[in-house]
Amino acid sequence: DVGDPSASRILAASSEYNRAAQATEEAFGGTERFMVVVEGDGPRALYQPAVLQTIEKFQDTLSRVPVVSASLSLVDLLKAMRERFHESDPKWGIIPSTEREVASEFFLYWGSVYPSTSARHFTPDFSNAPITFFCRDHAVAHVRALVAAAQDFIARNPMPGAHFLLAGGYVGIMAAVYDEILRSDALMTAASFGVILVIVAITYRSLVAALLLTVPLLVANLFVNAYMAGRGIGLDLDTLPVIAVGVGFGIDYGIYLVSRIQEILARGATLEAAVQESLTGSGRTIAFTAITMTAGVLCFTMTEIRFVSEMAALLALWMAASAATSLVVLPALLLWLRPAFLSRTVRPRTA
Repeated sequence: DVGDPSASRILAASSEYNRAAQATEEAFGGTERFMVVVEGDGPRALYQPAVLQTIEKFQDTLSRVPVVSASLSLVDLLKAMRERFHESDPKWGIIPSTEREVASEFFLYWGSVYPSTSARHFTPDFSNAPITFFCRDHAVAHVRALVAAAQDFIARNPMPGAHFLLAGGYVGIMAAVYDEILRSDALMTAASFGVILVIVAITYRSLVAALLLTVPLLVANLFVNAYMAGRGIGLDLDTLPVIAVGVGFGIDYGIYLVSRIQEILARGATLEAAVQESLTGSGRTIAFTAITMTAGVLCFTMTEIRFVSEMAALLALWMAASAATSLVVLPALLLWLRPAFLSRTVRPRTA
């Protein structure tokens, strides 16, 4: 999964801050903003009734998305002004039919408030204006549904003299972050494994060696992803780098073992004897190193800071899974496949 709906990713979901934020959202109906900007082709573009009617229709459409609780735009101000100057009669709460009437209503509002107040709703030349949607959360499914609804409306309803620009506010930023994470996850994983494959293949002069040494990494990656899914840890800007770094933590165990097997084979030993001797020698060192590093990292899981705790658990799982696979699966594969690179890469040492 991608993202995390908690107000603060740093703290646990059960923390006082996150519980207070959730209570606030439930009481007030949504405080996280999703902003869309209407950009006119020139000054006074917002005087056009057709533009204002499209904005109103846009608000009505996106308000039907479950995550949206309310919206606000200059259209709401315009209709409120007309009602107020007609004894609060609701039938006047509509968009005027001519540019002159629109300009008149905006002039009354503009002349009765500070410029800093009107700037929240439109620019002084009436060419640009934001539309703000108040959302209940920023869960990835809700954000993507909201963005999809906005993009579908924009595609189906072109505006003469203006156009929509997506998207700002916290929810808009999270939408961009989620899209980038989805693109970067596969790219970073492929790049990490690709670099390791190339370097190992060059070092051992064998593609088979590179493929065998990436097996522990693939298994560790599977375990980490399963752990994240089971614990409900979303893929975000915090977890993405940790997964990439974990690849580097896991490759060294296999290299230690394979290199030791090569040295023993160079002395004339059989593959079975070389694997057994390397496991009793280098294998103990690998196990000790993995246990020491994993135990040290696991100490950070006891903190109340959620980010530190979860990242420590992910790194510890990466190292433990990589070490275990290197000590169990990798030797079994070497004995089964008996790759030729083991005996040709290292030559016996001469005095």
